[in-house]
Amino acid sequence: MVAEVKLAIDISSGDYGGSVTLPAAISFAKKNINVHLFLVGKDTEIEPFIDDDIRARVTVVHAEQVVEMDEEPVKALRFKKKSSMRLAVELVRDKKADICVSSGNTGALMAMSHTILKTLEGISRPAIMGMFPSYNGSEVCILDLGANITADSDNLCQFAYLASEIVGSMNNTKPRVGILNVGHESIKGTTTVKNAASALKAKKEINFIGFVEGDELFFGKVDIVVCDGFVGNIMLKSCEGIVGLLYKKITDNIKKKPVFSYINKTILKSIVKSSFEDYSTDHKNGALFVGLNGLVIKSHGGAKQAAFENSIELAYKTVNRLDFKNYANKIKAVSTAEETV
Repeated sequence: MVAEVKLAIDISSGDYGGSVTLPAAISFAKKNINVHLFLVGKDTEIEPFIDDDIRARVTVVHAEQVVEMDEEPVKALRFKKKSSMRLAVELVRDKKADICVSSGNTGALMAMSHTILKTLEGISRPAIMGMFPSYNGSEVCILDLGANITADSDNLCQFAYLASEIVGSMNNTKPRVGILNVGHESIKGTTTVKNAASALKAKKEINFIGFVEGDELFFGKVDIVVCDGFVGNIMLKSCEGIVGLLYKKITDNIKKKPVFSYINKTILKSIVKSSFEDYSTDHKNGALFVGLNGLVIKSHGGAKQAAFENSIELAYKTVNRLDFKNYANKIKAVSTAEETV
């Protein structure tokens, strides 16, 4: 475990800004004494809420600007150099913080992270990686969730390397890797996924198991699934919609059934809520930008306090469980070896 985890929190961004992010950060700091928070935003809006309990473990970094949720990434990159988002990422670049957390504009955050932190040696594009619960209690890692609308076979192979090193390092395993496709057979799919599969089969560093279909993602068959950002983002939003639909449908039906007593309805609602909780965006909030020379967590823009605190918790666990320097060196070694072949 890292002696002190240093977290850069983008306070001003997201749908709700500091009304959500600030209390979430303060709550997390009070629960975890081995953290130091860099709270990035308007100092006059942050300082009054920092009490003596956490004062020594908080540094307020004043930011004059905010990146709006609908702002074009290129414009944010060019004109928002004093924004809370940019300053938070720069704290990671300058080695003052171990990781950055933001619920701001995804495109702008990726553009700033890519420009400021750069990619790891041998990696051409970063990706967005999310962890999702599987039926058997394990987790499945899926990437890319939207950083790259298109990706070639080399990109998919790089995503597989990145995720394998991260998941393997954090869980001390050799994770099983699959490519999301429309079938298991080698004749199915686009030329890109076929070429990526052929390349991964030849890589001893990767525990490649083949193609995976959409209905198999969450049943423990695979630990890592790679795809381009177009497919990944649609998959993500579709799953979120289905979970929300099923939860609402079931709870509405419980309310309508006169055969259930008040006590039975309360018990049933509790069971349904606990069953769906692991799959809610609030409970599993936060995705990791991978392939960069630094760590960045993207929270849902519409996250409320508990959800944003969960993304801070994810950042904390990532720093504690991942030896970033060793991970970066392994990626470099793999890319160097491939160049000499």
